[in-house]
Amino acid sequence: MNNFIEQYWVDDNTIDCLSELANNCNGAGLLQPGKIGVDGQVDTALKNCYEVNISQVPPQVCGDQFISYGLDDYKGHLMDSIQKYSHKYMSDLPMCPTGAPKIQWYPPGGAYFAEHFDNGMEHDHRQIAFITYLTDHEEGGETTFVHQNYKVKPQKGKTIFFPAGFTHKHKSEPIDARKGEHRVIITGWFQFFTALDETRPHR
Repeated sequence: MNNFIEQYWVDDNTIDCLSELANNCNGAGLLQPGKIGVDGQVDTALKNCYEVNISQVPPQVCGDQFISYGLDDYKGHLMDSIQKYSHKYMSDLPMCPTGAPKIQWYPPGGAYFAEHFDNGMEHDHRQIAFITYLTDHEEGGETTFVHQNYKVKPQKGKTIFFPAGFTHKHKSEPIDARKGEHRVIITGWFQFFTALDETRPHR
């Protein structure tokens, strides 16, 4: 049975740009403790990461031409991927981003421990979620989909798309803190395109 989880790949040059952006954000102190829930609480027992919305990154950090071109290519990758996903599963319904994606930086031993889905409460407009992995890990760091009993191995350059609703409740697995590995991803969402959306849909 199809689990509605699809994988697409970002080219190496674009991934290098995104990795440099993440490293610059970390070096500039832009990454803030990850929040959960309607109230935006910080609880590292449930979600232990640091994150920043790309729209909040100042020009001096992402304005470098190398990074700027990489972001443009990444946007193209996301729009191409959602078009393929919509064609396969959604009868080519037009989709648009819900906003800029987030960089999430998980420290050694950190993870999104809590099982969750992405379109609850105030986020009910989210229809399709995506995760792009910026780091490789041999053991740990998987994204686990609870109901599907399915794990996605983190591989640098891989993007996964999946439904944002309760059918695809998920969590991330920690990496042994003794390895000292940081897990870095970019994540975001797509919604159905309407006449009120300013972002052009995929078709």
